[in-house]
Order: sequence, then C-alpha cells, then structure tokens
Amino acid sequence: MQNCATLVRLTVDAPARTGVSKLEQIAMDGRLTVRVEDAAAIMGIKAQKLREQARTQDGRDGLGFPVSLAGRSILIPKIPFLKFWGYDGEVF
Repeated sequence: MQNCATLVRLTVDAPARTGVSKLEQIAMDGRLTVRVEDAAAIMGIKAQKLREQARTQDGRDGLGFPVSLAGRSILIPKIPFLKFWGYDGEVF
C-alpha cells in the first residue's frame, strides 16, 4: 500500500509525465466550476490575487470570464473559463 506522500507525489507529477495540459485537466475533472488555485495557475498569478480581484465588480469585469460570489466562495464556471483561454476540446 502506498503512503500519502507517495500518492500526492504521483498526483502532482502525473501531468508532467502524461503531457496533459492544465486546461485539459480542468476540462476532464468532472466539476462544473474551476478552482481558484487552478485558474490562478493558468493566469500566472497567485490565487490570493485572483480572489482579491474577484471580490470587486471592477476586478470581475476585467477578468474576461464570469466569476460569481456565493458568500465567501468564488465560483468560476468551467466552460466559459475554458473558452476564454481558447480551449476547444471536449469537456466532462
């Protein structure tokens, strides 16, 4: 049986070994929304910066893709986010 550290390492290293892009990972993850951390990584910024920008109307307007606030949660709909970044593959 593998320990947690090995499982985490396998999960993190998998994209590098398989050649699957971060956008493809998001498209295939089965979720309806994109995690802030994943969106920030694609954008090349820190997740906290994206959270700060999403919390203001001007910031949301400047992102180029829709962001919704639900209480303290930030929701980024997956399909509009992927389209904004030019992803044209299948989405699950």
